[in-house]
Amino acid sequence: AGGGGKVLQVLEYSTTGIITRTTASWGAFGSMEQAITPTGESSKIKLTIAAGVADSENTGYLRFYYDVDGGGYNVCDPVGAASGSRTTCHMYVNAGGTTDDNLSVTILHTPSYSLGNVLTYQVWSYVTNSLYPVFFGRQYSDTNSNTKSRTQSILRVEEIGA
Repeated sequence: AGGGGKVLQVLEYSTTGIITRTTASWGAFGSMEQAITPTGESSKIKLTIAAGVADSENTGYLRFYYDVDGGGYNVCDPVGAASGSRTTCHMYVNAGGTTDDNLSVTILHTPSYSLGNVLTYQVWSYVTNSLYPVFFGRQYSDTNSNTKSRTQSILRVEEIGA
């Protein structure tokens, strides 16, 4: 019964390398990028990011951005509601000292596209203090110890049929 909601394809960017960014303006977060060419009309794209994340004395904001056939990147809706000077984002990491945590966020994006278009998704970041990086794939203290860890970081895109 019903024709919508089927997973039509799944693609994933994955790395075991460490990704970091210290820029106090929006821009691509390392190599976190995955392209998909939808096979159905009016499909939605389920986006998931998962990683071990760390920061210090900083707040790091993350957003999903997308591009349609090289037309330029735009933030994916839905994103946090704008209110005053608050930063809109899909996720954030906030440190009052040093933070080590696991991050997993999923949104369902409804892009405008034509069949045959390539949609390229990226994770972008912005930090409040450019002296302190946000890391994916490691803890803030990366000493060689069995009490420290390294993780895989992924950006998964799934086409969901209309």
